[in-house]
This record gives sequence, C-alpha cells and structure tokens, in this order.
Amino acid sequence: MNLNADIVFDNLPPEMNARMAGPKVLDLALRRPELYEGGGATFKANRLYLVNSDRVPQSAHAERGCVIVCIGETPLLERYRKSCSVIVIEQDANFYQAFNTLQRIFDSYDKWESELREIVDRSGNVDQLLICSESVFGNPLFAIDEDFKILGASDDVATLLIGKEPSKGRTLGVDVFDQFLELHDLSMDEREPLVLTLLDQTTLNYNLFESDAYRGCLTVRYERRPYRPSDKPLIEQLGRFVLIAKQQLAARAPEGPPSIPSSATSSQLRTTEGGTSASG
Repeated sequence: MNLNADIVFDNLPPEMNARMAGPKVLDLALRRPELYEGGGATFKANRLYLVNSDRVPQSAHAERGCVIVCIGETPLLERYRKSCSVIVIEQDANFYQAFNTLQRIFDSYDKWESELREIVDRSGNVDQLLICSESVFGNPLFAIDEDFKILGASDDVATLLIGKEPSKGRTLGVDVFDQFLELHDLSMDEREPLVLTLLDQTTLNYNLFESDAYRGCLTVRYERRPYRPSDKPLIEQLGRFVLIAKQQLAARAPEGPPSIPSSATSSQLRTTEGGTSASG
C-alpha cells in the first residue's frame, strides 16, 4: 500500500524527535523507502529516501511528491524544503534502525489493506472491516446507510451512540446523536472527508457514493487519540471497502440490505457470519 508524508511522519516513534516541513502531496502515492544513492541523483516523485545529513547533495533536483527523511539537520536541506517534504530525525539515530522503522510503517499498512481485502472477499462483513481498522485510526468507527441506519460498528453500541464522558460529567444521548445526523444531512453532497465537532465531540466523516448517488457515511469518533490530517486519505481507503461490502449485501438481498435502527442494542449491530444483519 502506498502512503503519504503525513502518514509516515505520524507513525515515527517519539524518540526520533521528528519534524517535518515543505510542501506535501496528500494522495496515497508514496512508495516504500529506499537509500539515497548520492552523486547528485534526482529525488524522484513519489519516492521516500533515507539519507544522512553529511550525504545531502548541494543541488540535486527534487521532483514534486518525493519525501526526504534525513538523519540530522544541515543547512543544505533548506533548498529541498521549497520543493518537497523533508522529515528530519535525531542526529544520533541509527541509520539501519531508521530504515527498518520506515519499512515497518509500510508493512503495517500493507497488512491492514490485506485484511480489508480478505474480509471483502470472504464475507463483506462491515463490522469486521471497522473492527480491523480501529488500530489504524486509534478510535471507534461506525457506518450508516443512505437512510441513516447503522451498517456496522467497531465498538460497543453504548460507546458509539451514548458516548459517555465521565471526566466532564456529560452523556451524549441518542437525541444528540440524531442532532449529529441532522448536521451531517447538511453536508451530504460533500465528496471530501469532513471534520465535524458537536458538544466537544469530534468526528471525521466520509460520504459514500455509488456513481452520483449518496449511499451512506463512514465515521470515526475521536475518543482516544486526537484527529490527525493523515486520517483523511485513510478513511477514503477504508470507505472504498465499506462501499464494496454494502454492495455485496445488496446483491444478496434484492430488496436492499437490512438496516438497523439507531436505538438497536449492541448485539443487534453484530452481523452474522454470512454477512446479513441480525434483526433482533
């Protein structure tokens, strides 16, 4: 799976004290890391290069979309920050460990994408797609259909639809969830991932479309870690798999996939092994 500069940066361990600057490409087009060969070679588009600060060339060409990960700072990086993303990590970082760290980041997203494909091929179970994505987003997810009925959820329905916040003494009830749906209704034509905040609850929402027809929405609830810009291209990736699974459900049930009211219990949200929803 190709990534982007934001995803790589967000997944670097804190001990690397990484910092990033320069123009970024948000598309998932960045290939696996490679070692910069030196000699003034071009930094090519959509390539991720690892280089030591003492090996940074003075005047090599950097194409749009490349990412340079440099161990240690050097004034020579300033010219590259004008044309591409530059990530600087600690000067004393081990070169080989840094390279393996970058590889593991790509490995983890390859694994996630493979799991999504396997679920779609095996059952098209929306719950399972969202459950295996919780570790990627660090938060619970749920999906609704075009009628604002629950398609699937990654966590207990009490967390998703009640949303307790003990530290603030506040409970987000189903009536407030309905307000969220009304607010989302105002953005049903939006094609890009959209961040919404209601009563201190932040969500990332991605509308699902089949041709030009609205088919539902995929949502991340930020209860554990905060929103990160790198979540946007990832929710688009997940949304493609959720839409395929929804289409598979519709194919199995010509009258349309069964939907579950928002007042359903946690057990009613779980789909059967065959991929059809339990109706209670």
